[in-house]
Amino acid sequence: MRKVSLGDITKAVLAGASRFARDRRGTAAMEFGIALPILMILTFAIIQYGTMMFAYNSMYNGARTAARELATSVSNETQAAATARAQLVGWLQTANCPATSCVITARDTSTTGTNYVQVTVTAPGNKAGLINLTPAPATLTATVNFRKE
Repeated sequence: MRKVSLGDITKAVLAGASRFARDRRGTAAMEFGIALPILMILTFAIIQYGTMMFAYNSMYNGARTAARELATSVSNETQAAATARAQLVGWLQTANCPATSCVITARDTSTTGTNYVQVTVTAPGNKAGLINLTPAPATLTATVNFRKE
């Protein structure tokens, strides 16, 4: 029977470790498993902020159109608010964002001597996106001021 020395054990462990270090099978799967969650979070954040900016853009365009109509005396304050609501994207028009949470105010301040009109569209930030997995501002507000013509 052969006696096993500490040097033999060390050589065997180092040889096994060396073989393990050279083995590259499965590294692509391991790297993919590490990178996939990061890429998914990044993708969903881009989608979330893109839809939020799209909602804000529709809010601003609605406020601008309503303010233009109010400034040119085409409509009154109530009609201007309805025009602004009609310009909103679909998920801000429906029951998802009722008038109690998506507030539209149209003011003609020409009666007070300032000769301006102001339309403000406010929506909750959590209603502006589609998936709501990323941090969002509490409210989105689009305000447009026009001089009365």
